[in-house]
Amino acid sequence: MNKYIVKVTLTQESRFDVEIEAPDEEEAESIAKNAVWEDDYADDIRRTLEITDENYESMWIVCDNCGEEYNIHEEECPYCTEYPRDE
Repeated sequence: MNKYIVKVTLTQESRFDVEIEAPDEEEAESIAKNAVWEDDYADDIRRTLEITDENYESMWIVCDNCGEEYNIHEEECPYCTEYPRDE
């Protein structure tokens, strides 16, 4: 069985409401933005997080012989053919 390197890309989204006291809506949004980046809403974010898109891409295979990674479109490991091991 072969070993592959698979790049997993997940796009996630979180939506929730917070109550903020501020002199106007711009300041309220600024306070919310700062709180997001200071991790004040970490629990809310985790609670409402959902995956909205996903992508999986195999581009590399791990050679059973030498352990090097090579492009899956290669017919054989270029490292083994260029630098064969002494046996």
